Amino acid sequence: MRTGQRQSRQGRWRGVRSTGRLARLQREFDPTAQLPLTVVVLPLDSRTTTSSVTATLALLMQATLPHPVVAVDADGMSQPLRKLLSSSGAGDLIGLAASHDASLKRARVIDYLDMAADVPLATCWLDGPGAIPPDSLRSAAWKLKRRFPSMIVDVPRGVPKSTIAVATALATHILLVGDPDDLGHGWLHEGKSILARSARRNAVTIAALGGTDAVRTQCAHGDIVPVPQLQSTGYRTGSVELPDDPDDLLAYAVLLRRVCASATVDGQPDDSPRG
Repeated sequence: MRTGQRQSRQGRWRGVRSTGRLARLQREFDPTAQLPLTVVVLPLDSRTTTSSVTATLALLMQATLPHPVVAVDADGMSQPLRKLLSSSGAGDLIGLAASHDASLKRARVIDYLDMAADVPLATCWLDGPGAIPPDSLRSAAWKLKRRFPSMIVDVPRGVPKSTIAVATALATHILLVGDPDDLGHGWLHEGKSILARSARRNAVTIAALGGTDAVRTQCAHGDIVPVPQLQSTGYRTGSVELPDDPDDLLAYAVLLRRVCASATVDGQPDDSPRG
C-alpha cells in the first residue's frame, strides 16, 4: 500500500465520522479492538457480482483494523481485484502456495504479493492465469495469515466448487452478495452445511447490493445489510475508493461491524494446511 494513499483514506474516514449516524456507530463499534478476520465473499445467486463489494470492504478493513490486511483473488482467470485495487501487475499466489521459503519465513510472503496495489493483493501470476486449485488456496491462505492476520477473499462466479469449499472452510465470516429483488435465503438456515452452521452462529451476512433499508427490516433472520452499488472511479480507470458520501460509508461500516462481531465471539476456524 502506498503510504500517501493509506493516510488519505484514513483521514477521509476520520473526517466523516463526525456526522451524526457515523458518530453513533463509532461509539458502539471500535474496529481497532477487533480480532483478526477471514472474510469470504460469495455471490448469493448466479447474476450478482461480488468483487466491487470485496474491494470496498478491503479498503475499509485496511483503514480501520489494527493489523495488516490482505485481499485474495480466488478467480485466477479473470482476476477482477487487479483492476479494482489498482494492481501493478505483480503477484503470484500459486508460487506462494508452492514456496518452501514462505513457509519458514513470514517476510518472504510479500515477495509473492502485489504490495503496490491499494490493498496488498494475492492473485495468480498475470502471465499465467488459470483456475486456483483448492490445495493451493489452502496453502497460500495459511502462509498469508502468518504475515497478514486479516484477510478478505473474493470468490466470484466461475470459481470451481472445490475451491469454493476450501474458501468457506477458512472463513470467520461469509458474506453473500445478492440482488435486493431476490434475497430469498431460508435454505441458508437449514441443514448441516458449512454455510448453515455459520448462519446459525451469525457468521453469515447477506449484502443487498443496491438495496434499501426496507429489505433489512423485512428479513426475518436479521442477517441482511443493504450496501450501495458504487461506481468504479478511482485514480486508475476501473478502481474503487472508499465512498465520500457519509451514508454510503456508513452502510459499509455497518457491514464491517457485523463481520467483525462473529470473529470477536467465535474466534477463528482452523485454517492450517492439511495433508
